[in-house]
Amino acid sequence: MNDSDYPNAAAAFLLFVQDGWHWPLGANPDFGGVNVFFSDAAPWFALSGKALHSLTGITVSFHFLVLLNFLLLGVTAWRLARRVCDDEASRWVLAGLLVFNLIMPVRLIGAQHIALGSYWVLLWAMCAVPARGESRGGWRQWECLAATGFAIWSHAYLGAMAITIMLVSLLAARRWFAALWVLLLPIILLYVIGALGGEHASASGAKVYALDLGAFTKSLGWAMTGNLYDIHEVTQGDAILYLGSGVWLLLIGSVVISLARKELPRAAILGQGVRRHRLLTVLLASLGLMLYAMAFDLRIAGHVWASMDIPAIFLPLYESFRATGRFAAPMAYCLVIIATLWWAAWRQRVRGWWMLGVVAVLLQASDAWYAGDKSRPSGWRADADSQHQAVAALLDGRDWSGRVFRDVDFHELEQQRLLDYLLVEHGADRFEVAHGARLSWEDVKRRSGYKQAVSGDVVILSGDADGPECRDSASLKQFEICLL
Repeated sequence: MNDSDYPNAAAAFLLFVQDGWHWPLGANPDFGGVNVFFSDAAPWFALSGKALHSLTGITVSFHFLVLLNFLLLGVTAWRLARRVCDDEASRWVLAGLLVFNLIMPVRLIGAQHIALGSYWVLLWAMCAVPARGESRGGWRQWECLAATGFAIWSHAYLGAMAITIMLVSLLAARRWFAALWVLLLPIILLYVIGALGGEHASASGAKVYALDLGAFTKSLGWAMTGNLYDIHEVTQGDAILYLGSGVWLLLIGSVVISLARKELPRAAILGQGVRRHRLLTVLLASLGLMLYAMAFDLRIAGHVWASMDIPAIFLPLYESFRATGRFAAPMAYCLVIIATLWWAAWRQRVRGWWMLGVVAVLLQASDAWYAGDKSRPSGWRADADSQHQAVAALLDGRDWSGRVFRDVDFHELEQQRLLDYLLVEHGADRFEVAHGARLSWEDVKRRSGYKQAVSGDVVILSGDADGPECRDSASLKQFEICLL
């Protein structure tokens, strides 16, 4: 862990799970009043953990969500493969290419966005709505509502993408009533969790996070292949959309064989009947999300070739979802599907062509192995170690109240996310102010200070600030941790 979303969400999750029930259901008063939705703690998982703790006293670790994300990615990848591929060989290749695609692992390992790493909800959304001509019997009729609930209670970005995909699929199937419910259910669930109330700051800078169309070729250094172009804007590193070395092998191989044979097997690529309808609707939804991700810029390989101001009517959307490049993830998954189907179109007609699929999956798996084997930068590891040592030296073996006060700047809260988790591990059970998404300046200012602090409390101060008399203290970065 480092000062990322991971320890911040883990600290919020633990305090939420061990607290009593409140209304709204996502209220987390012990973590600076930051709603569990804005702590990126995956509300569906947090509520499940709270219910388990209430019934049995067992506290599940937030880290278990990492394992669940990978398991559910495998399940949904196979389900999607069965919906779009005609034969078993193609299904195994597509499932392998999706499971070992780097979009989710890099989100988990690099930025440590554990809730945002729940990309399996996008694959679920792609196969949750029965296409025209497909059986709608039993639970399949309303599976889209379950997918909607898990998506919106995983992360706001994933919820918006998954709901868009299902809405387009429902409208294409002329299921107007179901489409209405897919629109209404997220509002109800956000209200129940408490994400619609309170003071929340809007975000700016959507254009610098906008999609670069070259991002599908760029691994950001996480795959075995090098980068085709340099990133001039640091913010462009937020969206990992690399299709994978194996996918690019299939695409290049299919293009070469199509040119050599002077034939493009279009019908075979798109499929037939129900499969064709599903692929076209998912492609349409993904294209719309990709256009939104571009934020009215044409950015290719690190350069903006054309740009226009975001129309005022769309500004509320871009202020709610600043990291727009993330919205191209469904299109990346669609391109993986197309690469597989294109390969499959030639598999029965070119001798030995099946071997290309095997090599592609092995290459894709090698990318994931390479990414998973990368350690954190030494500077980050040293920073994490120093925080561990500082907290342990101050609190190990000490009898303290568990209450934490702060008198720091709004932006400095981000640099204390690992510190919060370490304090929880050492017995902290209440933070008067804590980091969370969309915090408002006013709320942070109102909760800051240490006038109510008493002996045994911990107060965190900027290093050069005057503070109360300490029984003991520790220095950490530019901060002072004071045990009253």
